[in-house]
Amino acid sequence: MVRRIVITGLLILAAAGFAQAKEEAIALPELTVTASRWDEQALKVPQQITIVERKQIEELHAGNIVDVLRTIPGLMIRDMLGAGVTASVDMRGFGSTASQHTLVLLDGRRLNSLDQSGVDFTSIPVDSIERIEVMHGASSVLYGDGAVGGVINLITREGKGAPQTTVEVRGGTYETMQTRGAAQGSWEDLSWFGQAHYGSSHGYRDNSAYRTMGASLNVRVDPSDSFSLMVDGGYEKAHYGLPGALSLSEIENDPQASNRPDEWAKRESFNLRGLLRKDWQEGGVLSADVFYRHQVSDSFMWANHLDIYLDNFGVQPKYVLEHSLGSLAGRVTAGLDYNYWEVHQNNSLNSPAETKSSMNSLAGYVLEEVNLSDDLIFSLGGRVNYAEYDMNFMDPFMGDSDFDRNDTQYAWSAGLVYNFLDTGKVYASMGRTFRYPLLDEYLSWTAFNPDLKPEYGMDYELGAQYTLPFGLTASLNFYWLTLSDEIAYDMARFLNVNLDDTVHRGFDLILSQSLGERGQHQIFASLAFQDVRFDGGINDGNRVPLVPEWIAGLGASVEVIEDLRVHGRLNFIGGRYYDGDTANAGEQLSAYATLDLGAEYTWENFTVFINAANLFDREYVDYGTYYGVYSGYPAVGTTVSAGVIVKF
Repeated sequence: MVRRIVITGLLILAAAGFAQAKEEAIALPELTVTASRWDEQALKVPQQITIVERKQIEELHAGNIVDVLRTIPGLMIRDMLGAGVTASVDMRGFGSTASQHTLVLLDGRRLNSLDQSGVDFTSIPVDSIERIEVMHGASSVLYGDGAVGGVINLITREGKGAPQTTVEVRGGTYETMQTRGAAQGSWEDLSWFGQAHYGSSHGYRDNSAYRTMGASLNVRVDPSDSFSLMVDGGYEKAHYGLPGALSLSEIENDPQASNRPDEWAKRESFNLRGLLRKDWQEGGVLSADVFYRHQVSDSFMWANHLDIYLDNFGVQPKYVLEHSLGSLAGRVTAGLDYNYWEVHQNNSLNSPAETKSSMNSLAGYVLEEVNLSDDLIFSLGGRVNYAEYDMNFMDPFMGDSDFDRNDTQYAWSAGLVYNFLDTGKVYASMGRTFRYPLLDEYLSWTAFNPDLKPEYGMDYELGAQYTLPFGLTASLNFYWLTLSDEIAYDMARFLNVNLDDTVHRGFDLILSQSLGERGQHQIFASLAFQDVRFDGGINDGNRVPLVPEWIAGLGASVEVIEDLRVHGRLNFIGGRYYDGDTANAGEQLSAYATLDLGAEYTWENFTVFINAANLFDREYVDYGTYYGVYSGYPAVGTTVSAGVIVKF
């Protein structure tokens, strides 16, 4: 009964709100991005870029970053546990290895780990994010290893203005509770932003309960207009159950069941960063980013107790100079990226019992951008990346062994963008991309593959974007990515191998319309087509598993009356083959559509909100495998959350 009341109320609000959207259109302001590792207009970049601003993030009232990413066109989210802890983001169709081909950054530094644990998005509080920049397509010159399908850069908030404190409390289905607090402000040359959060839930399935907590602090000092120093750090902790996969008959009988009631995982991490920036005006800008991260993971699954200790240290100096090449204006961006990783694993059951691994990575890059005319920009860049692996395996039964390897990869890119009518661009680009194997891709369970090679490929992009006078923005991008030596798990041999070549091609269409005198209403739609297939070998012409051909979205955010806003989104994911079915011989995971609705009301310093995801309780499998038997992870059913926010 409660769910029916919520659904009815949200549908009434949505219908009333969408009727209000028939007002005068308004154009959006020009956006700046860091796609070139430096702030510049999005129209100047030869790439399709999606930006989610702070205002949009706040209006969503998302429980975590994953819920925000779901709203971004062209991204497919797989969240086997439904809590965001193990979620993966797929860009350009990579299926089971999506996390290894989508690079996630936090203020320009990589969050992707050197093992297959992926990015823990719950460790990134929504309150701490100022905006999200998504660069669709390969970006290996500037961002290096793993930036194959695309890059997601999460830009954190900094303090500004008079001191302000925000407190949020929310609750929802499956005994979900969240409490958040944030404080920000500035005084003379000093600014700060800090946040703390705690959340817990029983979870949709048995043994899917989770608990997360953490805090972070950002402090910036600007002693002069040309010099700044920033220090930030954070602590995160998560504990969650691992309900495991179910057979198709078990899913049909009870999708909330678990046949692994005693398996669990927990993760604890600490990070610290310092950033120096010096602006010499005509002499260029020099910045240096130094960071350290320590993470401890502990899990129990398949009767195996696994401990992982990870340390990551990095330095990223960068220099940007505006200059002239004869009569042509230009800008050069040059920098170094150094990363050191150390991973220590202990197994209670699997062999080897203990591994100690490390990786040194040093890269240098240069990107030159030249204005051939006022509206035509040419860019050319290159990167050289040297990586050195050192792995030590210790086992009381099989003995000890060592493995060392070094490899040099390179990337390059060339792009051309033409701006027209102040709000439009046409662009084309091409370039080489690459990805190094992860440490636990060399070693998987009891099998070791010393012959595993890095991936490499060529990416071709062609697109256009234009904002019409009445506020409609249209963006269309075509891409063709050929990849060699793509790495995937071979169930028959129980180890990771290099596959035959794959071809990723398709297009992304994004439409958005701002309406109203103040631009208070937004309507948006997106359509992505992905044709991802093997190119050679016994699977020649077959589709890569887990990759749907079609992804679509349609939605709106409308101010019904002053201070009352409703938003809704219809999501569609097409059918795709089960993971492991490279022969395309079996059935497919069914296509599905879900509807999400939400509303918020603000009165002075108070905001109350309610959200409903998967409103009509659509049952579908988020991730499925086929290795002789079909199994999968049921997606979360209808989820309702409501809360209150107070600012003072």
